[in-house]
Amino acid sequence: MPITLKEPLNSWLAKSIPANANEHTIYTIKLGADTGAGVAMVELNVDLVWFVILYVEDTNNIKLEVVMELMKNKVLADNFAATLDNPAAKRIIEEFLIYNYAYLEKLKSFINFNKLNMPIDFISHALFIKHSDIPDTKQISLERLRTVNLVLDSGFKLQSNSASNSGGAVLHKVLTMEDVDTIFIVAKRLLAAGYSLFANSSQSNAEIAVVLLNARQNADALEIIQQNAAQFKTITMPVAGASENGNLADYYYWVKEDMDTVHFIKDTLGIEVSPTT
Repeated sequence: MPITLKEPLNSWLAKSIPANANEHTIYTIKLGADTGAGVAMVELNVDLVWFVILYVEDTNNIKLEVVMELMKNKVLADNFAATLDNPAAKRIIEEFLIYNYAYLEKLKSFINFNKLNMPIDFISHALFIKHSDIPDTKQISLERLRTVNLVLDSGFKLQSNSASNSGGAVLHKVLTMEDVDTIFIVAKRLLAAGYSLFANSSQSNAEIAVVLLNARQNADALEIIQQNAAQFKTITMPVAGASENGNLADYYYWVKEDMDTVHFIKDTLGIEVSPTT
């Protein structure tokens, strides 16, 4: 059936799509996309809503207003969701949403983020995708976390079979962001969503542990330490003068010479300085 919106949105839509289009029309578009091997033209079949988002040129304000009106139509909303199942569209849609926060914010409740897993889960992609040729600034880190929080606001839970579930890179990325006050709050949300605090990298695990221990006066950091105490006991790291890696108490005693933290580690985590011979 014909698609009719309130004015002036209806006139805008009529100028932007073919005259014979209806709720079930599929649009074939070509877009420049990073395929992993470089930028190439990719041909996609998309529904009306994604056609407007990805292909029609105009200001974001009018496009978003039209899109949100279209999403009130159940058939169009179902077609929008079905496009997320198209393997060729996943990465393009994922990266578009990462770089276009306004669309992500408006559409998050309509998107199953577990479907957008090309090449990795959405949150991992948002945290690691390249923003510039220079190391991340505080502003870029804040932009990454804003996207992560929006996805988590949608109720996103990481699937148990996801590679990110045991990789540990997500929590390491967040907890090593410099000069960002909210990293421990975001870390708690990521843990609740199914991401692992520690993984199979002893160096990464040690860095995470040190960040949390150094920030233990922060209530959220302390809560993460207390809830993962058993895992802290497994962490080892190089200690100067020792032939083998030591535990966290050894590190803070021999390397950092920080007795306050040594006492905290003993009292809270049950880890003591290793006996010497």
